Amino acid sequence: MPRWWTVVAFALVLGFVSGVVRIWYPVDDWSYILGFLKVAWADVPRDLSLFVLGAVAYRQQWVTRLPHPVRHGVAGGRAVPAAACYAYDMGLGGSLG
Repeated sequence: MPRWWTVVAFALVLGFVSGVVRIWYPVDDWSYILGFLKVAWADVPRDLSLFVLGAVAYRQQWVTRLPHPVRHGVAGGRAVPAAACYAYDMGLGGSLG
């Protein structure tokens, strides 16, 4: 499992790299790779680093090594906002608020 300072260092480096890349490529500045893949370069550092981090987390089994109550808390913490977003996107936003 990563230590807290590793997580903080990862977040700071990712924030710095994303900021530098967004200076060169503004948000929603899309370009084509190989003539058919559209890429927003401003999002590449975040997307690529989190993909790699997810692969490492899977290979190291970080989620299964978490204590049982923490796993359920994390799952619930993701499910509730996701359900609210889906309900809003389906047009139920007027009845929610």
